[in-house]
Amino acid sequence: MKKNVITVIIILIGFLLLQIVCNIGLFDGPEGSGYTLAALIRPAFFEEYPEYKPLWRGLMAFIIIAATMALICPVRKIWSELGLGMKGFLKGWGIGIALCIPMFVTNAIAGQFVFSWKTLFFSALWPGFFEEVTFRAFPFGPLYRRCKWNFFLAIIAPTIVFASGHLYQSHDFISGLLTVAVTGIGALLFAWLYVEWDFNLWVPIALHAMMDAAWSLFPVGDESYGATGNTITNVGRAITIVLTIALTLWHRHNKKKNAVV
Repeated sequence: MKKNVITVIIILIGFLLLQIVCNIGLFDGPEGSGYTLAALIRPAFFEEYPEYKPLWRGLMAFIIIAATMALICPVRKIWSELGLGMKGFLKGWGIGIALCIPMFVTNAIAGQFVFSWKTLFFSALWPGFFEEVTFRAFPFGPLYRRCKWNFFLAIIAPTIVFASGHLYQSHDFISGLLTVAVTGIGALLFAWLYVEWDFNLWVPIALHAMMDAAWSLFPVGDESYGATGNTITNVGRAITIVLTIALTLWHRHNKKKNAVV
């Protein structure tokens, strides 16, 4: 019992440190903007090439996560504890790509094809990887998997941070509420998938990245990208979500697993 409490404290401190270093603006930046600690110590290279700044933030976040995980499990098991073992890589991406075909179809109908490797990487592939590692694999993963927390208790804090972090996609109060609602539900869905697919993080990573890729490759509307979408794109998104849930329930049935929630 005492060991479990210590593990919880370590995880929560690591999650708090992650927010302080990477997400909370503690210092004055240009034009009054808040600078995070990670931004404050960022090498000059990233000022010359600002499009690569997310990689520095990611590096800082991954160092904190790896250091925290090293305190609660053997170093050699960190990758598997987070669900990033290469054994599930192809399976995860196969599932994610297949399930997102409806979104690519409806976004292609509603939008216009725009391709850029840099945009695809930084608008879809990188956010899918970064956000699933920093919000699902950690801290939800160890709290639920190792500390045996209730599903909703383990996911509540990262879901709040994850949803509020997407407010930049809104432009007024109503769109802000819708954005928080959509991304909050998405956070719950991705966490559920993570558990149901035997803690193979590549499944939610691939699904998340491919859903974003549909928006990146086929921008829709004046603002190009947003969590709420329009009627046509939401049809594709709804089909993808329904197929995702159905396939996951089928997987659970075949595995004869108990319900997560």
